[in-house]
Order: sequence, then C-alpha cells, then structure tokens
Amino acid sequence: MAFKIGDVVQLKSGGPEMTVKGVIGDANSPLSKTENAALKMAGNEGGDVYSYWS
Repeated sequence: MAFKIGDVVQLKSGGPEMTVKGVIGDANSPLSKTENAALKMAGNEGGDVYSYWS
C-alpha cells in the first residue's frame, strides 16, 4: 500500500490517528536530508513512513 503525504493512518492494533509527513529516502518526500539521515540513524529504513499524531 502506498501512502501519500497528508494521509491519515492508524496502526492495525489501534491507537491514535496519525498524519503521514513523508517517506524516508523518497526523493519526492518533503523530509530534508538531515531529517532522513537522523531517522535512518535511529533505525528506520528507506521506504518507512514517517508520521505524527494528528
């Protein structure tokens, strides 16, 4: 399933709704190079969806 920036998502197990901010490593994502690098250093991989609580 492809997520787009601004999509509202929720874990299958429940929890709060979250808004997609970007996709890690995607050239079309609004995440800066610094954000991408920091997220990868934190254990995320390219293609992971980065979101925040709505």
